Amino acid sequence: VHEIEAKGKFGKLFVRVENVPSTANPKTSYLAALSAIATLKSISHPIRVGT
Repeated sequence: VHEIEAKGKFGKLFVRVENVPSTANPKTSYLAALSAIATLKSISHPIRVGT
């Protein structure tokens, strides 16, 4: 479980992520695989327009 909380003049933001185990490897989460893919894409395509 990952939780992020931010408070400011805009108000309050709270995000909670509960990971789902990977079907290929239950010791890790599916989110970890997606994060690794995103990192590799950012390395191979360093120029990014927008968010």
